[in-house]
Amino acid sequence: MLSTAELSDTVSSQFPAIKYITISCFTLHIYDHMLSLNDEVEYVWKRKNKSKVFIILFMMFRYYSLAITAVMMLSTFSPFFTPKMFATFRLFWV
Repeated sequence: MLSTAELSDTVSSQFPAIKYITISCFTLHIYDHMLSLNDEVEYVWKRKNKSKVFIILFMMFRYYSLAITAVMMLSTFSPFFTPKMFATFRLFWV
């Protein structure tokens, strides 16, 4: 296992790649949402018998992931989000 200093150095060298990967993932996520938007409107929002439980679950699964991806992208491109901070964040979540 890497120490915090070694992990910080490793992340610092890979930080530009992490930013590019993050924006690529966010772009693919948006693209996927746009591709399935017609089906969403037809099968979810134009549905006659709308169950509140169904709508809540749909919104949670469909849009929560998009919101989390957006927050991750914003935090990655924030000027306050340094490589050392990213290493600490990674240690916390792993």
